[in-house]
Amino acid sequence: MIELSCETLDFKTCLVNQTRSEGVLLVNRSGCRSYWAAFLPEDERHKDPEVFSISPNSGILEARKGSTATKAQLVVRFTPRDNVVYETTVTVVGMLGEKPCLLLVHGKGSYDEKYEDLLRST
Repeated sequence: MIELSCETLDFKTCLVNQTRSEGVLLVNRSGCRSYWAAFLPEDERHKDPEVFSISPNSGILEARKGSTATKAQLVVRFTPRDNVVYETTVTVVGMLGEKPCLLLVHGKGSYDEKYEDLLRST
């Protein structure tokens, strides 16, 4: 059984064309190894330039060790392209039939330089 550490990720307001990154934990509490993949909606995957991206987009979470769950970090990136609100849903599926996990991601673009991230992480 795989789970996400949160159900929503809010990038708030970001400067247009500046990338922000946030991490979300993918957790396996079961006694079985889990193969997983993370997907953006079809229309989001083919945007050029992209607004949202996620990495890694697949992997293996080992079985829990004793009572300790195993974890992997997913990094979600947001690069607003205009002065509008953006929203998407990341779907994480287990390859062994686990229930899919959904992560609602949203953020807003702005041309106002007060939203510039001076500690820019790309």
